[in-house]
Amino acid sequence: TLRLLSGEWLTFQCVLVLYDRSIHDGDIPSPQENPYEFTQTSGYLFRNGRLPRVGSSMSYDLQLKDRRAVVTGATMGIGAAVVEALSAAGVRVVASARNVPSTQGYVAADLSTAAGCQHLATSALKTLGGVDMVIHVLGGSSSPAGGFAALQDNHWQAELDLNLMPAVRLDRLLLPEMLKQGSGVII
Repeated sequence: TLRLLSGEWLTFQCVLVLYDRSIHDGDIPSPQENPYEFTQTSGYLFRNGRLPRVGSSMSYDLQLKDRRAVVTGATMGIGAAVVEALSAAGVRVVASARNVPSTQGYVAADLSTAAGCQHLATSALKTLGGVDMVIHVLGGSSSPAGGFAALQDNHWQAELDLNLMPAVRLDRLLLPEMLKQGSGVII
């Protein structure tokens, strides 16, 4: 639950990927019951010190069917895996990439620019009719080697434009829709 500057409360749903099968809904107190205990997720995530076995498969329904998601940095690596997993769970996905693959559901957008973020947000809202999840995977670095002393202001600006500003801009553009519908997830 997030309290906004306006005084409104906005509730987001959080999904924990690693979990112990013995956890049940009633085991985790709500933030209203005990906000301090709720924030210490390790006691619930790894109940009694047990972790899921490496390589073991767990089957569970995250109840994501027909949810709507925007995923940035979605053409390779973690981003592509997120799109694949969400799609397999029945989520309607709009994914962004600078160079769009021939797969449907991708929007060509340079998210290091305000115009690119606006294009993605507009396309996602038009295609999906709203957004339930925004998953920021986009990131990278093109800075020269040599450490802190080698970096000029333009290097810093380029890194901020690629790694920070897309999340700020997209959240600013898509959060009003989430507030209007009363729910949403930003990762």
